[in-house]
Amino acid sequence: MYSCILEEILVSLLLDFLYQTLILNSTFLVGFAAIMTIGI
Repeated sequence: MYSCILEEILVSLLLDFLYQTLILNSTFLVGFAAIMTIGI
């Protein structure tokens, strides 16, 4: 029973981490593309 709860917590934390890194990476890529476009 406890293992199932721990597994759910770990999965939710992992999903949150992946979601945040995806958001950060996408904003970084958008900013980088904007800088490159302005530079050109």
